[in-house]
Amino acid sequence: MMFEFLQPLKTEPLPFEYKVRISSRARHVRIKISHWGEVEVVTPKGVSQKKVSAFIHEQRAWVIESLSRLKQQHHQNLDTTLPTMVALAALDSRWQIRYEQRPAQGNLTPSSRITETDQSLLITTSSEGNPREQLRKWLHEKAKITLSPLLLEVSTALALPYGKLTIRGQKSRWGSCSQRKNINLNRNLLFLPRSLVRYLLVHELCHTVHLNHSREYWALVKSIEPNYRELERALNHGWRYVPLWAYATS
Repeated sequence: MMFEFLQPLKTEPLPFEYKVRISSRARHVRIKISHWGEVEVVTPKGVSQKKVSAFIHEQRAWVIESLSRLKQQHHQNLDTTLPTMVALAALDSRWQIRYEQRPAQGNLTPSSRITETDQSLLITTSSEGNPREQLRKWLHEKAKITLSPLLLEVSTALALPYGKLTIRGQKSRWGSCSQRKNINLNRNLLFLPRSLVRYLLVHELCHTVHLNHSREYWALVKSIEPNYRELERALNHGWRYVPLWAYATS
């Protein structure tokens, strides 16, 4: 697949930003709106900027309505209370969460920590501490110690070696693979069903052979996961499994 980003034409201003992606696999111009409200116009090769601009303006009302509905859903899902339980479907495990607040000691930096015992978590923090941040750090470490052996297991089974593994907390990508065959995985994969996690690992490992989305790439994916189209669609909607605290900044 070839990517190229174009600047929108300076016509009537739109109340939203969008980017254009040229895809060799596209047959028609279409609009994609991500879970986070990012608008993308996907076009086949040879479509002019003028036609892209006309198309996005024709779909202006639909895009605005979709973004408004998405914003409302995010607002409804925003829970200002602290979570009392965390469930990681990929590990088939859940933990009850308890919080304990301790006063800050003099001018020392407010301390906070998280303690795991069996299937419970105790988050201890001062009044200035951030328990959600402690929970995200715990999630990050949990991803490191569980996704690494899982990736190695799938890599070995498929005879598709990779370089280094990095765990991140992206908002819009489940994973990526570099030219050096280094793989990045999103810690929030732990919230997804294990079948989707394994598919994502297959998806990225196949990029160690084809660093694109060519026909050859998808043929390799299909040889490993015959129902890859269904899994790909499910993965695109996987963000609904992730609680907001997992990637919020507060």
